[in-house]
Amino acid sequence: MSEIETGPVAPSDLAWDERGLVPAVIQDADSGQVLMVAYMNRESLARSLREGEVWLWSRSRRT
Repeated sequence: MSEIETGPVAPSDLAWDERGLVPAVIQDADSGQVLMVAYMNRESLARSLREGEVWLWSRSRRT
C-alpha cells in the first residue's frame, strides 16, 4: 500500500473531539478489512498527508 486517499475534506471539516482528536480507521487496501481504529491529532494528520505514511496519536502516552 503506497498511497493515501485524500479528498476534498479539510481538517476543519472533521469531527474533532474535545481533546483535539479524530478517529482514524486503518484498512487493508485490497480487501477493505478494518485493521485498527486509532486516533490522530492535527499534527499527526498533517504529517501523514505530507509524508505519505500513517502517523497516529497515542492517547495513553500522549505522543
